[in-house]
Amino acid sequence: MLASQMALSLQDARFSQLLESEKRYKLLSEELKIVKKRLEEFIDVLCHELRNPLNAIFGNKEVIGDIIFELRESVASISIQGVTSTHQVQQVVMRYMKELEEAMLGMNASSDHLKDIIDTVLTASMLDHSAIKLHSVLFDPLEMIEQVRIMFKARFEEKKITFKCVNENILCMNRVIGDPYRFKEIIINLISNAIKFTNQDGLILVTCRELDRKDHSANLNFAVKDDGIGLREEEISRMFQKFSQANEHTYGKYGGSGLGLKITREIVELMNGTICVNSEYGKGSSFEFTIPFALSQEVKKLVKKLSQSSLKRFASVIPVVNNSTSIVNESISHEHLEKRKGSILEEAVDKRDGKILIVEDNTMNQKILSKFLRLEGYSFDLAINGLEAVNLFKCNQYLLIFMDLEMPMMNGIEATKKIRQIEAENNAKVTAIVGVSANAREEHLNKALNAGMQEYITKPYLKKDILSVINKFK
Repeated sequence: MLASQMALSLQDARFSQLLESEKRYKLLSEELKIVKKRLEEFIDVLCHELRNPLNAIFGNKEVIGDIIFELRESVASISIQGVTSTHQVQQVVMRYMKELEEAMLGMNASSDHLKDIIDTVLTASMLDHSAIKLHSVLFDPLEMIEQVRIMFKARFEEKKITFKCVNENILCMNRVIGDPYRFKEIIINLISNAIKFTNQDGLILVTCRELDRKDHSANLNFAVKDDGIGLREEEISRMFQKFSQANEHTYGKYGGSGLGLKITREIVELMNGTICVNSEYGKGSSFEFTIPFALSQEVKKLVKKLSQSSLKRFASVIPVVNNSTSIVNESISHEHLEKRKGSILEEAVDKRDGKILIVEDNTMNQKILSKFLRLEGYSFDLAINGLEAVNLFKCNQYLLIFMDLEMPMMNGIEATKKIRQIEAENNAKVTAIVGVSANAREEHLNKALNAGMQEYITKPYLKKDILSVINKFK
C-alpha cells in the first residue's frame, strides 16, 4: 500500500514537472516569436534605409557618365564647327561642370548617410556584445556639436530649420577628458531625431551647462530641444527600446531604423551618465543627458582664478536658407500645383509624347529620377506625397506614374487606390502606375500589385530599368 502511494506521488511529481516544463517552453516559444517578428521588421527597415542612399549613389554614377559623354560630344562639335571663341567653350564646360559638381555632392551626401546607417548597426552590435571601449582624450564638446551642425547643414536648409547652440556656463570646454567619438555619436542621434520630427520653419536648440564641479571632474548637461510634433505619454515609455518607434505610423511617415535612441541611451550609460526625455504632444520634445567628465590640470588651475561673475553666456545662431518646398496641410491650391510642375532641377524639354508624374518625398531620389527623364527628353511633374499626386492626377493626363510607397501625409498604396477609384468613377483609361520602393520583399510587391500598380521596381535602380518600364507602357 505504501509502495503504491509512493509510486503515485512520484508520478504526480513527474507530471507536474512535465506541465511546468511545457509551460516554460510555451513562454519561451512566444518570446522567440516576438523576437523573430521584431528582427524581421528591423531587417525590412534596415534594407529600406540602406537602399535609399544606394539609389542616389547608383543614379548619380550614371548621371556623371552621361554628362561626361555629353561633354565630349559638345567639345567635339565645337572643334568640328571651328568655334574659336574662348567664352563659348567656357560656357559649355562650366554648364557641364556645374552638373558634375551637383552629382558629386549628391553622392557625397548619400555616402555619408550610408556610413551613418552602417555605423549605427555596428554600434548596436558592439553594445550587445559589450565590445565598446571608451577612450579618454582632451576634446571640446562644443567643437563636436559644431561638426554635427555642419554635417546636417543640408537637412536644416531643406526644412528651413533654425539651429541654435547655447553654452550657458561651461568653462574651458576644450579641456574636458572623455571619448569625443561617442559623445559626437550621441549628438548625431539626438539632432537627427529632432530634424526628423521638426516641421518646416522649426527650431532646434542645443543647450550646454555645468551642473556641478568637483576637484577632478564636472557633470556637464546637454539638451537637444525641438518644437516638433511631440510625444504622448504612452509613446515616451517606448522611446529607448530597441527596434521601436513611437507608434506604428511613425516609420511610414518619418522613416528611421528604431535603433538610434536605444544606442544613445546605452552609450550615455556606458559613460556613467543619465538620459531622459520630456515632451508635450503637439509642442515638441527635449532629450537631455548628463555625463561626468574628467578635467585636465589646466582647467582646475584656471577655474580657481575665475569668479562666477566672469561666466559669459553666448549663443551661436546659424541662419539657413530654404531651397525646397514642403506641404504641411491637406488643402492644396491649384496655383501651388501649377508651380510644382517640372520644378525639380530644370524645366524638362518635351521631346517625347506623354508626360510622366514622379511621386517621391526623398529629395535625392527626386533629382536622380527627374534627371534621367530630362536627359531622355521626357516632360514630368513632381509630387512630394500621395495627396499631391492625387490632386495632380485629377487635372492632368499622364503616360505613366512612378509612385514611391513610403511617404508622409498619404503613402503610395493609398494614393494608387484613390487614383484607381477616380478612374472607375469616370470610366477613364487606366494610367500605368509603377511602384518604386526600397522594400524588396515579396509581400511588399504583392501589396503594391493588389493596390492597383502594374509594375514594381526596387531601389537602387539604373536608368535602363526606368526606360524599360516606360517603353513597356508607351
